[in-house]
Amino acid sequence: MFGPNDRQVKVGCYDPFNVLQQIKGDFYERFPLANLHWRSNASSQLKTITSLPVQIVEEVPKSKRAIGLDDVYTRIMFVKFDNLDIYRSQVRPLIKEWLSKIIQPTKSEWLLVLFVPSDKRDKQSTFVKMSPYDKLKVDFGIDGKELQGLGIEPGVTEHCFKLKEKFESQMLKLETYNELMGFIKSSLLSSFTFRHELYNEQIQKLSSLEPESIRMKLNLADLFSKMRLYQESLSIVDSLADDLDDIYNANSEKFSKDLPKGLIPDDLNNYRFIDTISKIQDPEYSDETLYNIFTLRCRIFADHIHILTSLAEQAKSFSLSSIYLSNLFRKLIQLLDLFSAQFGDSLNEWIYVVCAEFLDLPVCKRLEERSIQHNQDNDSTYKLNEILELRSELLLVQRSKLMHIADKKGYKIKGVSQLFDEISLGDQPAPSSSISTSDNLSYNGLVDILNDEATYFRHFEALTEQIIRDFVDIDRIKSIDILSIDLAFLNFQLENYEKSLTILQDSYDYFVKNSWNFMGGVLLEIYLKCVELVESKEHGLLLKTCLNLFSLYLKNKNTIGINNYRLLKNENHIESLYKEILKQSSLLSGPFEYPLECLFDVKIKPSIECDFSTTLDRYYVEVVLNNYFGIPLDFEQISIEIENNNEHLTFSSDKVHFSKDIQHHLKLYSNKFKRNYFMLEKIKVKVNDNLCFVSSPKQQMPKRNLPEMHASTIEEKDLTRNTFLDSAMLNETNDNFQIKGEVLCFYTDSSKFHVELCPPYNIKLNENKVLLVLYNGNNTITNVQVNLSSESYGVQIDKYSIEDKLYYESISSGSKIEIAIPYAYVGEDKVLNMKAEIKYDCNNETFENSVSEFIDTSLPVSVSVQDIFTQDNLFSKFQVGPAVAKAPIRISACTLTDTDGHYKLSSPTRLLKDSMIVHSDQPATFFYKITPSTGHLVSSNDRLDLEISYSCLYDDCYANFKNIILRDLKEKNLTKYFFIIKEAMLKELEYDLNYYSVSGIIRIINSDAVNEKLKNVLDICPNVTEAEKIKNMIQQLISRDVTATDSLPVKERTLYISVPVPTLSILQVIEFQYEKRSQFLVGEPIEMTLKVDSITKWAGKVPEDTEHENNLSVLAESSPSPKKPVKREIGCNGNLFQLVIQNEESWLISGFKKLTFNVDRDSDENVHVFKTQLIPLNVGRLVLPKVFVKTLDQIDKNFSMDVNFKNGSETILVVPELESITFSF
Repeated sequence: MFGPNDRQVKVGCYDPFNVLQQIKGDFYERFPLANLHWRSNASSQLKTITSLPVQIVEEVPKSKRAIGLDDVYTRIMFVKFDNLDIYRSQVRPLIKEWLSKIIQPTKSEWLLVLFVPSDKRDKQSTFVKMSPYDKLKVDFGIDGKELQGLGIEPGVTEHCFKLKEKFESQMLKLETYNELMGFIKSSLLSSFTFRHELYNEQIQKLSSLEPESIRMKLNLADLFSKMRLYQESLSIVDSLADDLDDIYNANSEKFSKDLPKGLIPDDLNNYRFIDTISKIQDPEYSDETLYNIFTLRCRIFADHIHILTSLAEQAKSFSLSSIYLSNLFRKLIQLLDLFSAQFGDSLNEWIYVVCAEFLDLPVCKRLEERSIQHNQDNDSTYKLNEILELRSELLLVQRSKLMHIADKKGYKIKGVSQLFDEISLGDQPAPSSSISTSDNLSYNGLVDILNDEATYFRHFEALTEQIIRDFVDIDRIKSIDILSIDLAFLNFQLENYEKSLTILQDSYDYFVKNSWNFMGGVLLEIYLKCVELVESKEHGLLLKTCLNLFSLYLKNKNTIGINNYRLLKNENHIESLYKEILKQSSLLSGPFEYPLECLFDVKIKPSIECDFSTTLDRYYVEVVLNNYFGIPLDFEQISIEIENNNEHLTFSSDKVHFSKDIQHHLKLYSNKFKRNYFMLEKIKVKVNDNLCFVSSPKQQMPKRNLPEMHASTIEEKDLTRNTFLDSAMLNETNDNFQIKGEVLCFYTDSSKFHVELCPPYNIKLNENKVLLVLYNGNNTITNVQVNLSSESYGVQIDKYSIEDKLYYESISSGSKIEIAIPYAYVGEDKVLNMKAEIKYDCNNETFENSVSEFIDTSLPVSVSVQDIFTQDNLFSKFQVGPAVAKAPIRISACTLTDTDGHYKLSSPTRLLKDSMIVHSDQPATFFYKITPSTGHLVSSNDRLDLEISYSCLYDDCYANFKNIILRDLKEKNLTKYFFIIKEAMLKELEYDLNYYSVSGIIRIINSDAVNEKLKNVLDICPNVTEAEKIKNMIQQLISRDVTATDSLPVKERTLYISVPVPTLSILQVIEFQYEKRSQFLVGEPIEMTLKVDSITKWAGKVPEDTEHENNLSVLAESSPSPKKPVKREIGCNGNLFQLVIQNEESWLISGFKKLTFNVDRDSDENVHVFKTQLIPLNVGRLVLPKVFVKTLDQIDKNFSMDVNFKNGSETILVVPELESITFSF
């Protein structure tokens, strides 16, 4: 290592009068210098040197001295004299000699220090009136007269300093020495600045690729290093190391690549690399001497060692120290790699020794000791991970060189390298390797290790384990796995099978995940042999290991090169291994599953097809399975499971045989149908009762935005035994081995049995039903069972009322059965889920068909009614319109009937010969005159039947598009896609119904969204050509207007409403009776008779049993109590009313304005007549005054009353008095 005085700033001292001996203690204790501040120029950043060690060098003037800069930055001369005579005779000549022989040639900074002993007084001379110090300044001060003769520039700072042996106070002493140190600091910085500018100027004059720039940059880096500006020095050295190759390439004729003599001795036992390279001089070039690239790299690395170790020593934290030292190790490894690449195996022993020296670096030991002490003294711990990692890397370099040296002695660990030698990628066989044992080693440590093979193996194992321990501390898992493989090979070679087995089962994961098939195959074979020898009864472990090895025998033509383990094996070997797999599986006590994707490439077409090869309702999934093993295989069953919202379907095929061919097309069948989109949940290849290859691709599949697709989780299998076997699910990153086909589309065909759920076409108001339609295919089916359910909360299906319709002994082919399904629901949602599952038998097989639909149960029709009561008739106005604003309907009929014959019905509205389209703001109006039959008393239970026949314009548009699509599909022979189009597109179309209602032209308003949805569905269609035809067909169809076909039949809907006959408790018919004349005089009283006829015939009679119950209830509620006295004694059916004639400006009423009358509601006649006079006050046609009737009794909530003012709008002509004109002033 570098000595304590190496790379330090030097201060030269000339002490001819032995002054230093007297001030030694006070002078030397001021070093190292502290807090120096420097900047290269006025605009640069100020840098602080906190501590600067200084080396004091004693000098004596010599007659001959080199001219120019040397390694001394500043110089001090100590003098003392009692009087001027001694000064002139002895001191001044010595000073002049020192200045002329040392200061002037080197151009260095200098200082004269006059020492004043304690027994001498520093005062002026009695004769010349000048002190010794003054005389010294006159001669050698700023304007010293002696300096000019010596050729020394006087400068701007004082070069003379006085130092006493004794001071009057400690403060004065401290100030004096601080002033002296300040001068030394200033002179050092001045000298440093001068050198810095000089080197920079010289570097700038040179090209960056000029070899001479190397020496100048090294000088500049050394300059910064001596001043303890290590970061600046490191930056220069790093830059120089990076540029060295470019300089060499540009000036190769000036460089030598040979190994320099003397730098690496023949005997390496006492060799110290760091000491050797620290003594390398700066490079010099001449015609006889070339730059040596090896020496230059070592010289630069010597600077790296000094700088980085110094930074590590002075760092204030463990992390910084670790970073600097790890950087040093990294640069060392890079340097050794360069030398190894350049000189090959000739430097193996030297590199080994260099690694050993750095692994024992003192600064690392000191840092580790400090870290241990810190961790003991504090709760927090710090690990030197950076150093551990790079030291382990250096150990790997040392181990590598040890292996190279051992190989030449014939000590080899039999493993992968030998297998690689057996594989020839060309036509010529690989040359046999020769073993050389002639190398002579000088390093005793290596000689001892390689004394015999057993010793080498023990050392190799210990060294590898040491590296692994360091990697464990820093979590280098991959490196641990790779190194463990070496230990596994070594223990297998030494027949330590159990230890090799333990190592392999913890180290295989790295090679598996990186698809290193060749390495994986070698390790698996070793592992299998170890298992056979150690755990021969572990059939599950043996089976899994055999399968892992079997998976590496895939004959994939896309994999070439030495990474293909199949190159070593033939078909006989593969067949024997597969037989061993069958044997081990037969010895298991239970089922065993292995990942299918590790063995076969499986592609599943993403649609479930109808099996048209039979009339049975059978469906299949087409699977393409590739056999890359090149041997025939037999399986008991191959099946797939698909899932949607926890509903599962299985498709399978039994007794499957694979030939040696690669590609095999299979059809897996199922008798169950469910219209939906399904996720592929599981694929099974059953080899025998115990062994099954399984894949669950759903776990890795991306979610798709498809209707009714709900993601569900699958728990991962709990694979036991060990990490090695868990990780043997090979080729996770290999795209050639994956399950392809994510979402499966399941639709039927019109020739097969299928089911439809929809709103009923005929419905009664307030009756909850949905319609289930069964369409049978081409076979007679038997034992048909219908099961109904709903996933909507609160829906209860009334199965008991239709129990006879839920089972059929047989249904003939081509039949259609409609089942109205009643249900109860009290919620507010109008869109409800309904689900139907049908099981049936056909041809001695059982089939299932299920469908789940969300049905809009809201009525598209809105009906309102207004009633007008007269004395003899009831007039009802019905208004029928659409329930939704932008969904017009077509009304073909509206009839009101009385099935009981209690009423005569007539209507002025003409019968609808043609249908009419109505909108929400223009409903259809139907008037009916209702007259009770003779002798019939109106009852609250009387009902009239209103029947409305209508169709939705949406149904018209839907039927037109359905007809067009079916026609186009038939022309293209693509009718099997109709149900896909129906669900994905046809049901999603939105029409401009208002435009259609006036023009008869169908226009799509959401064509872009429907196009995109259909495209997503058809993207999973296996036949790309057919899918493209459908996309083009649909795009053309929905992008243009379509004229509706009038002849196209659209099934009408019928709404039945049981309309209760309205009732009215009392109808007050009011009439003014008077003498009818053509005109009346103003002011003339008119005799009026006000007739009030209170009609109760519309009150509605209650049946006897109901009336009895109501009477009991009324009596119970209205019975008087002692606390509530009855105000009036009136019959229970009587009511007291008040008649009021409204005051108006045109009439003066003479007589009553208010009066009361009683109505007996049990009486058939309640006519009241009142006399009064009306006096007209104005002329013209005057409307009779308004009359109001209100009840004065407390009435029940069901009481209703209406007033019919018979001549309420009648007018009377009033004229002025004849032949009389009145003027008013």
